[in-house]
Amino acid sequence: TDVGIASVTEACAFIGEGMSRAEALEAQTHGRARAYDASDLDEAHFGVHDEIVLARGHVAGAQWTGVATGTALAWLAAGKVDAVVVAGGADGFGAPEPRLCRTPDEVLAGRRVKPSLCPSLAVLDEVRADASLKRLLFTGVGCAVQALRSMNGGDPEAALGLDELYVLGTHCVDNSPTPEAARRFVSTLPGVGAERADDVLAYEFMADFRVHARLRAGDGEETVKLAYMTLPPSIGIPSIAPSCFSCFDYTNGLADLVVGYMGAPFSNDDEMTTAPLMVTVRNARGREMLETAVASGRVSILQRGGKGGRALPSTGDRRAITMKTVAGDSMVKSLTDPSFIAGDKGAPPFVGNILANIIAKALPTGIEFARYSIDYHYLRNLLFVEDRMGKRADRHVPAYARAIMDRYADEMAELTTPPPETPDEGDGLLGALRRLLRR
Repeated sequence: TDVGIASVTEACAFIGEGMSRAEALEAQTHGRARAYDASDLDEAHFGVHDEIVLARGHVAGAQWTGVATGTALAWLAAGKVDAVVVAGGADGFGAPEPRLCRTPDEVLAGRRVKPSLCPSLAVLDEVRADASLKRLLFTGVGCAVQALRSMNGGDPEAALGLDELYVLGTHCVDNSPTPEAARRFVSTLPGVGAERADDVLAYEFMADFRVHARLRAGDGEETVKLAYMTLPPSIGIPSIAPSCFSCFDYTNGLADLVVGYMGAPFSNDDEMTTAPLMVTVRNARGREMLETAVASGRVSILQRGGKGGRALPSTGDRRAITMKTVAGDSMVKSLTDPSFIAGDKGAPPFVGNILANIIAKALPTGIEFARYSIDYHYLRNLLFVEDRMGKRADRHVPAYARAIMDRYADEMAELTTPPPETPDEGDGLLGALRRLLRR
């Protein structure tokens, strides 16, 4: 878009100052910057916020239960905005595209998470060209929201001719670079395969160490749950966009209200269509949006968690499992071990399910799981940006992300330090004798 962006370097979350640019915009957006220190990392993890709650939506056909969709519908129906921007597209693996919605049916067409990157800001020329449009709700993931908030030196309303701009965000991590890459990924799932890939309506990486995929089945749908370990390791890196390997805004820090699942409890009895979601209220605009959705009957608040979600369910200690996850990650291995080659076969489903059950029981849950997920992804992504960006990574990585990663400094140094070379001890009897003595 040409709207309000003299140069892409002024707005893109992955160029110039990169992800750290968002920190300067947080105080302007929310009225204050993040407040955290080594003893209290709540806002380092979850961004500026008033409270975190658990909620459930009441919108059929959504990715989960429809908290985000229900909020957008309620805000439009209440006359708070003239239009809503959503990521639309055909079900399955059609290329997602931004849509400017003025009716409830148009908003509903944006239901469900899109499995690949969407050019969300491409719709902004249409927004500016419409003089009747003065109040806008923009829905999007962190990198799109950061670019939006960065427009026109941090004044997107003036650039777009708006009186009011509201932002409803979602958590986001590890999107596919293209629809084709997403389709190739689900084609590797046992129980899906290439023959049923186009039946996939939605999928998520869940806290039970399984991929949950919802598929069309006759007049309804079915859910298959595949252990992570059944996936071929070689599919991981090609299925994730380089921008996602460079992201430090999993929690969408510049949105007014954020919906996601990473900190919500998920029991063995839960499905995506019944489980609670985590909602982060960042400011007064976000609170009004949530309250309007609740008053409309489209969303219910299940539990208030206060600051940092500390009153919400949470068990375990993330630190040990975080480093084990980092060390086992295919991208990390490719960056730290020159000899690493990802395998083309995953574990048999029977073995994978046993491993998933064991690992899931050892994982933290609830809010502590959210912290674990953030820590792991930031540590992995730090290695990626240092490799790809060199010195520019120092500017790209936000201070809050570094505060989170500081506690892992010793383990990360050990992980990235090559082992000492073993001297050539020779062949034959003398070499064997030297090796025996070294033991």
